[in-house]
Amino acid sequence: MLASLTRSRPLRMGYEAAARLPLLGPMARSLARRALPYDARLWFEVAAGPAQGLWLRLNPRYETDYCDGAYEARLQAFLGDALRPGDVVYDVGAHIGFFSLLCARLVGASGRVLALEADPENAARLREHAERNRLRQIEVLEAAAWSAAGRLRFVRSQARSSRNTGAVLGRGDGPGGEEVVEVRAVCLNDLLPGGPEPRLLKIDVEGAETDVLRGATMLLASARPLILCEVHTPENLEAVARLLRGFGYTLRVLNPGNPAFPAHYEGRP
Repeated sequence: MLASLTRSRPLRMGYEAAARLPLLGPMARSLARRALPYDARLWFEVAAGPAQGLWLRLNPRYETDYCDGAYEARLQAFLGDALRPGDVVYDVGAHIGFFSLLCARLVGASGRVLALEADPENAARLREHAERNRLRQIEVLEAAAWSAAGRLRFVRSQARSSRNTGAVLGRGDGPGGEEVVEVRAVCLNDLLPGGPEPRLLKIDVEGAETDVLRGATMLLASARPLILCEVHTPENLEAVARLLRGFGYTLRVLNPGNPAFPAHYEGRP
């Protein structure tokens, strides 16, 4: 019931109007904080689209973009076209698992989704979402994909963020006031021996995409998966394109009408 109320447009508009009034505003905000603390999470069902019917436990203040079915619609359509029952997916930078859940639905019980997520809280939420949706084909690996195995400093996402993303810190980067944790780093090449080869490699790692691919050269040479990669800067695009061309891949942007970064690119062998 509370989740439905938070999605009510008239109710939200009424609250926003009341919150702007000089006398009523502080009272309205106080009541809202009591009814719905900033760190509250409620279960929401995705209302439409390929992910319709999947359940996510979300902060109703910041994370409800996932719920209406239009979240990253172009990527959802791409995955629907690319995946078939029985396929294997590596979801690198899986966050709280929206796309891992969708991929698991598309590949079915005979397929597999390996979801790599470095942020401990996001990884825990991803496991919770997989369990709630009974998608046992999802395996969560709590680690950052990198060019080599080891340990990395990782700046966690801000609590009041709709993106739920964090990022690996470079050697010269300072924490900048955010929470920094040390995380396990894995190399995708090390996951391949003895395991199923992925049909799709999805990468969303907040600027570390080149490092992920440098650790996946054996995978690119042997498994030759389809690649869906979010690229964050023109410099990263140049490096990613150069690396993939060396393995016989072609690269194209998924939304040619919007040249802004970050942008999603498809790599095909």
